[in-house]
Amino acid sequence: PAPAAPDLCCLFTQLDQVPERIDRAALCVLPLHLFETERDAVAALAARGVRLGVQLPRGARDGEFARVAALLQTAKELGAVAAVVANLGHLALCAEAGLPVIGDLALNLYNSQAMETAKELGLAAVTASCELSFPQLRDLGKPLPTGLFAYGRLPLMLTENCLGKNAGGCQGDCKLPARITDRTGAAYPVFHDGDSCRNLLLNPKTLWLADRRELFGSGLHFLLLSFTTESAAEAETVLAAYLSDPEDPLRQTARPEDFTRGLLTRGVL
Repeated sequence: PAPAAPDLCCLFTQLDQVPERIDRAALCVLPLHLFETERDAVAALAARGVRLGVQLPRGARDGEFARVAALLQTAKELGAVAAVVANLGHLALCAEAGLPVIGDLALNLYNSQAMETAKELGLAAVTASCELSFPQLRDLGKPLPTGLFAYGRLPLMLTENCLGKNAGGCQGDCKLPARITDRTGAAYPVFHDGDSCRNLLLNPKTLWLADRRELFGSGLHFLLLSFTTESAAEAETVLAAYLSDPEDPLRQTARPEDFTRGLLTRGVL
C-alpha cells in the first residue's frame, strides 16, 4: 500500500493569517502571547473544534520564565494540547503545565542518537534537523513521532539586538523594519520572537516541498507548515496543496515564484 500522508501542523505568526478551514490540519499552533492578547479569538477557534498548540518564544531569560509559565497555564485553559519548543531550557516549564512537547527544528536533531536522547528527555514528538537530506531523513532512527519543516521561511538568526530599537528607539512597542536587505539585494523578513524585543530573521526564499514524493516515503509522521508573511488566503492555498493527493497539479501550481528546497536535495555532508 502507498505510505500514509503525514499529518499537518500549521504554525502562524498572527491570528488573521489563520484560514477558515484550518480544522483540516491536525494542529493549529499560535505564539504564546496570543493566548493572552487575543484570548477571545483563540477561544473561538477552540470552540470550533480546532486542535490548538502553543509556540514558545525561541529565547527567554530566567527573569521571563514566570510569565512564560503563567501564559502556558492560560494556553492550556483555552484548549492548547501541545507546546512547540525550540529551547531545551523550556522543557520543565511545559512539564509543569502538563503540555506534551513537540521539538522544533532549532533543536537540530541530526542523527539517531540525538533522537533517542530527545525521547529520554520526555519529548512527545520532534522535528528533524533542516540540514538533513532526503536519504538521511529516510534512514534516521525515529523512536518517537518525527516531523519535517516542509513549508515556510526557515529561521536564520535570533538576535538580542532589537532592530526596531536601533532604528527609532523603543517605548515598549518597537516598529521593526519589514525586512533587511543584504549587499546582493536579498530581503530578509524580520519578526519579533513572540512579543519580546528579540528579533528573528527569516530566509528570503520560501521552502516548498509539496511536490516532492519523498514526503510520503521517509517515515514522517507530520509536516510543519510555517506561515509568517502569508495572508489567510495564501495560507489556505498552501494548506490545500499539502493536503491534496500526491498527483494533484495543485502541488505544482501553488508553488511560490521564489522558492527553495533547503538542504533536503543536497544535504551538508
